[in-house]
Amino acid sequence: MEYRYYGDALDHLANDHLKKVSLGDVVWVVTLRSGDLLLAGRVVVGELTDAAEGDAMFDDFEPFSARWHVSAAEQTAEPMQLVNLSELGVTMSLRFESQSDRLRLDRRGRLNAMSLFSLRQLTDETAALLNYVWYDGQESVDGFEQVEIGEDTLLYMEGTPITRTRKLRQRSSRLTDAAKQRYLAVHGELRCEVCGINFEEVYGELGEGYIEAHHAEPLSKMDGAQFVDVEGIVLLCANCHRVLHRRSPPYSIEKLREIVEQRKQKGQNKS
Repeated sequence: MEYRYYGDALDHLANDHLKKVSLGDVVWVVTLRSGDLLLAGRVVVGELTDAAEGDAMFDDFEPFSARWHVSAAEQTAEPMQLVNLSELGVTMSLRFESQSDRLRLDRRGRLNAMSLFSLRQLTDETAALLNYVWYDGQESVDGFEQVEIGEDTLLYMEGTPITRTRKLRQRSSRLTDAAKQRYLAVHGELRCEVCGINFEEVYGELGEGYIEAHHAEPLSKMDGAQFVDVEGIVLLCANCHRVLHRRSPPYSIEKLREIVEQRKQKGQNKS
């Protein structure tokens, strides 16, 4: 996949296989570096053109000699970043809607580059997983702070603009700290609000004070700079947080609690 990038938001892709996409589809751009699979960009398809029209639109970019061109939908173009999927341990969890439903390794145990050669349709679960690692606080391999597209709502200002090629929204660490303090004041300890795990009980000092903050109202649904009350934050363990985001929009806290409770009761009945 060739991509137009010189410090701008990623707004144009060119590839011989793009004829398969439809307006509104999300195209993910990946690349290999030293055997690691890197997630590099995300484009919402706003326009699909053939080579003749594309070459006329982008005639100042010689590398874009491809049969099909995609332009990002209006106001959706996002700056590229590099998220190392191999380091996050999710590369071999990616699944596709095809007979060959996963990536392959070569004889030396490295990712086979040929499995990335053509455009492939992700399963819904894998699309949700990529959205999670793209937007929810993972560090990029280039080391800059991960940012959110979207804003929060009500007491602590979030969505601080960071100027790259357009405005992005940054999380407030003070909001997370305030949510923890509020929970501690009521319960005296930090526990996942779905499964009840206490990291300090399990990991000792290593787990002291650790818990993840989940926005009950997804950041992507918020319009403009807003304030967020701590009541809009739910404290979760990493497992429950990840499971919530296995679909878009995320599962509700109530639904996940119901699932966990049903599983517990099923286990008790077996014993």
